[in-house]
Amino acid sequence: MRSTVLGCAAGVASIVMAIGPTFAADPFAGTWVLDVARSSYSPGPAPAAVTVTTREIGNGKFDTIIDVTQQNGKVAHFEVNYANDGADYSIAGPMPGETASSRYVGAETIESTLKIDGKPIGTTTEVMAGDLNTLTSTTIGTTPNGTPIRNVQVYDRK
Repeated sequence: MRSTVLGCAAGVASIVMAIGPTFAADPFAGTWVLDVARSSYSPGPAPAAVTVTTREIGNGKFDTIIDVTQQNGKVAHFEVNYANDGADYSIAGPMPGETASSRYVGAETIESTLKIDGKPIGTTTEVMAGDLNTLTSTTIGTTPNGTPIRNVQVYDRK
């Protein structure tokens, strides 16, 4: 279960950071729901559900709340206030010492790094679809015990 939460956390943290570029009318803000059927998790299992809600809070900053429901029904709750400026921001959630940073690598792509206690554990590339209604998040990394992670999460705008 911890590797599932960590794998989700890696993807979620980057979604957190990616859902907030500094556009006048931010197309990434809003509520996003994981399409479990179109997503893949290695190692699994996939979560039962993930909901990500992001809102602009001004001055290029964002507030994001993420709820990850595991297959056993337990919910992991994450919150972060951040900017997409490459700096590390603390993530409030079930894993102490978790931070994430993000930067733009193209008009519709953001790369994020998740760290635990300052050690990078995953990199996620977020790509927004042209219709602005689908966000695909690919995370590659490792759990703290060294298990490789490769998750592809597909989110639909709610």
